[in-house]
Amino acid sequence: MAVALLLLSAVVRLASTLPALLIAALGAFVLPGFAFDVVTMKLGLRPRVARPARRADLDAFDLIRSRRSCRSFQRQDLADADRAELCAWRTNTCGPPR
Repeated sequence: MAVALLLLSAVVRLASTLPALLIAALGAFVLPGFAFDVVTMKLGLRPRVARPARRADLDAFDLIRSRRSCRSFQRQDLADADRAELCAWRTNTCGPPR
């Protein structure tokens, strides 16, 4: 009987500390990633992204769906030909700039 009470006491104690252990473990996994993101963004350290292949065969919706990274996180500027194409599209779609 004493062994059963001792075992029950250990289970209750473990069950009461389990949520705290889970929260601590979650924090241990999330905090380094969060700190890495903050430091790299503050210092402007962004990984180099390879220039994607041209996808002229896709329409706008499929092109957006096929993207893997956000333009604002890419280090290199648009190529001159790409910038000219974008400005021409804007002019044709929206009219000349004001």
